[in-house]
Amino acid sequence: MTGSAEKLHLYREMLKLDPKSRVYTLLAEELCDAGEWEEAAEVCRKGLRFHPDHFRSRVLLGWALMELGEVNESGRVLTDLYDEIRKNGVIFKLLSEVATFSGDEDRAGELSRIYDAFRGCECIPSGKENRVDSPKSAPEAASEKVAVSEPVREEKPKTEEVSEADASLEKILSSLAELVESRISGVDAASVLFSEKDKDFIKQRILSEVRAVS
Repeated sequence: MTGSAEKLHLYREMLKLDPKSRVYTLLAEELCDAGEWEEAAEVCRKGLRFHPDHFRSRVLLGWALMELGEVNESGRVLTDLYDEIRKNGVIFKLLSEVATFSGDEDRAGELSRIYDAFRGCECIPSGKENRVDSPKSAPEAASEKVAVSEPVREEKPKTEEVSEADASLEKILSSLAELVESRISGVDAASVLFSEKDKDFIKQRILSEVRAVS
């Protein structure tokens, strides 16, 4: 009896004594290696009744079902496994860091790539992988083109605008004060209606109002 045959016999006998034993996974592995797909699938199904979350035996079941041509059931089993791995993909990142710490850069890189692959899958929102945006109407498309092609107008800094306004307003106020003074009769040259201090006060008050509005 070969080594593989001896293992198969031993594992089968152990399961007869204890049907709940986890040794069923070892038996399933040997059966898959030997190409005994039907018995491998049967052993996995029986074992999963007692250990429904056992990861390795679920992988072996999906493999055996695929080899038996039961593609739909195999796909369901393997998809569930894939979702579990993706949800816990951070384990590959942690293992990569452990490998880096141990000096195994090749293994660290491999684990890091696996982690990035799962993380990339998580970035795609469910149900939106093949979404196609509805076409825009002609007016909408035209308006977008105009918006894109329209040159950007450079706005003059406000400081410059205020400065120019200040200069113009100062000239106007000065001229206005002189005009009022010249038209008031009975006022000699020594006696003026607005002193320089008054002019400056009026000018600053109006300028502050202009700045507040702008």
